[in-house]
Amino acid sequence: MAREGKIISLQFAPDVRTRVREHLTALLRGLGWSCGLQISPGLNMAGNTVGQILVRMQHSISYCKETMLDDSPDRGNQLSLLLSPGRGEAETIEFSTHGSLRLLRGRRLQCGDRFPNDSLTYQGVVLARASDRPVWVTIGDQGVRKDVVLQGEDWYAEEDRVFEHLKANRLFRCIPILEWLRHTANWDEWRKPPTMACIMFDDPNLHSTRYGFISFEELLQAAKAENFSVALATVPLDGWYVNQRALRLIRESNGRLSLLLHGLHHSRKELSRNGETLLPLRAPRALRRIERIEEKFGLKFSRVMAPPHGAFSIGSMGCLASLGIEAACVTWGSIWSSNRGDAWTRLLGAHPGLLISSLGILPRFWLAEGIENQLLLSAYLNQPIIPVGHHWDVAGGLDLLKQVASFVNGLGDVVWCDTGNMARKNYLVKENGKALHVRPLSRVVDLHVEHDCLEEVIVEIENWPYCDDDSGLEVAIRQGSRRLKCEKNSSHEWVLCQPRKGDYTIEIKPQVEGVVDPPEAEVPFSHLALRIASEARDRVMPFLPRRLWKRWAK
Repeated sequence: MAREGKIISLQFAPDVRTRVREHLTALLRGLGWSCGLQISPGLNMAGNTVGQILVRMQHSISYCKETMLDDSPDRGNQLSLLLSPGRGEAETIEFSTHGSLRLLRGRRLQCGDRFPNDSLTYQGVVLARASDRPVWVTIGDQGVRKDVVLQGEDWYAEEDRVFEHLKANRLFRCIPILEWLRHTANWDEWRKPPTMACIMFDDPNLHSTRYGFISFEELLQAAKAENFSVALATVPLDGWYVNQRALRLIRESNGRLSLLLHGLHHSRKELSRNGETLLPLRAPRALRRIERIEEKFGLKFSRVMAPPHGAFSIGSMGCLASLGIEAACVTWGSIWSSNRGDAWTRLLGAHPGLLISSLGILPRFWLAEGIENQLLLSAYLNQPIIPVGHHWDVAGGLDLLKQVASFVNGLGDVVWCDTGNMARKNYLVKENGKALHVRPLSRVVDLHVEHDCLEEVIVEIENWPYCDDDSGLEVAIRQGSRRLKCEKNSSHEWVLCQPRKGDYTIEIKPQVEGVVDPPEAEVPFSHLALRIASEARDRVMPFLPRRLWKRWAK
């Protein structure tokens, strides 16, 4: 699935169960795809093969001593995965202080997986231990990296979707593998997006300075005091009224409170495959409603969509991209569940971001107590840190948000910003001689060229599921209001010659068939009634007994 041309050979020992083989192959393909590597089962080391993975069963501790692959450096980087039944308890993983581990260096993380009772005895640098037992060892020899990792066999027998393995209580399943793959792919050659974060709430509108348990005034005070920002995903249908005090709080928040789109009418299937027929009629009206609010009240909505109820089809993504939406904030699991016929969606989860139907994806996850591992994992994967919740998640106060902000701020240089800025800063860049390679992870990105000595900027587009044929795609590069000439170099590359130092905007323009000038589509009465009822429910919740509103929240 990668265009890099770099291949990793994957081989299984005969005693590895078929189900484990199938699931591990899918997992490795997804992890490899995220850093530009192609995983080829059964392929011997040849041609452009840059590394080798061998998966074996470990039947005894002594067996570990003989599990390394061929010791000759010309075999390339090598990873040996040793699988053993998970017989122990959930344990604490302790990462070493080795410099290659970056964010993980010296951390002790609680994992929910049951670890094998075995340990590694291979001589090398121990990168991780489980209850003092080495479970990840690496050795560098003449520029070749060889890793041995002990994993639980049961971990991979149950699931083949990559995003299900990349969860807070399962993070050791993938981190050693991904760390080795990134080293093999020379992943550090690419400059990543900055670590970006915001806390998101679905549903709030500007009809009042409160929405359910959320007070905008208290939220803004906490955001300023604890250094975090909040994005409010607002339903366009709610734009019929804006409270002046709420308006003033948003405008004077200096970006601490921001707005994005939460569907069109907030109906359950409006962005699913069932809603694709009506979407070209309804979406333009919803976007015009937002534009009128912006013009009248001086507000700014990020052109980012948070799909209601997680229903988001690939066809809907393409339609919204053609109407000017730049990105979507959605869980990887929601993309898979809405597009189960597309097998490649099972491999999502490890990408820092991705273009799907020309729409950038900003992955998010649920706000809850004890999500420190998930916050750390998002930063490690170079993904934006976007915990999302509802107003009832702060029924007991804003301490949860303060805890999240404190942990995220402790990760280093973190940029708290709105989702629109996140989308525009979400790209990879690499300088190769006098050429600057840019991989946008959103439909529109803002690029800064630091000097005048470049000969060309090469924009590389990977737009799923159309990456093999993007003939209907157009790329526009602007400097200020001036559009610059760029040439299409191949089906997925556009070149800007002789760039100068300064700021550029790169925009991907899909050509999607649809209604060019759609008629006004009326809002169904059922959608309006349901939205009014939902808002009424949310606003009365703080006055109800906890047991009752808890049931409603579910």
